Amino acid sequence: MKTFGSDARWKFKKGFIIEPNHLQTIESLIRNRFPNSDIFFEVTFNNSNKYKTNSLDEVISEDNSAGNNINKICIVVEHEDVLHLNIIFEKKEKTAFSVTGSNKDSIFLLFNDVKTYIDKEIAIVRIFRLSERSIMLYIQIVLMLAMVAAFMIPAISLSRGNRRCFSIRTKGIRE
Repeated sequence: MKTFGSDARWKFKKGFIIEPNHLQTIESLIRNRFPNSDIFFEVTFNNSNKYKTNSLDEVISEDNSAGNNINKICIVVEHEDVLHLNIIFEKKEKTAFSVTGSNKDSIFLLFNDVKTYIDKEIAIVRIFRLSERSIMLYIQIVLMLAMVAAFMIPAISLSRGNRRCFSIRTKGIRE
């Protein structure tokens, strides 16, 4: 049974743009703190195909074209009972990040390094998600404003003395 001493988790609020150099930097940040750890990359495509590899070069060389988009990349690191790291970059989802391990100091140093890097370089896209309740609230507000405008425009024009907007022209009607 594995017993861990420290646990750090984070979900990034922004969306992400990830480039090959970002993956290389994350790998080097992990290797700086835990040089002998095994790093695996789990890649999932939009057609539900997926594979797991320990070669970053293989992930970087993947064709990420319209017909074969990469939807998800998980970076998984396990080093005996010392470290368990999981970073999930998934299209249309928030980036999730967790680190667990037996050495509190090294875990939080690694967590801080990777979190700061992802925050500043990768998780940079604002995501606007509206719930069904929020959408209904916005629709109600817009409809109320439209009704107020519909009642206010004639009242404003009448107060200015422009009474012609309600008059009926009878000129030209023959008996």
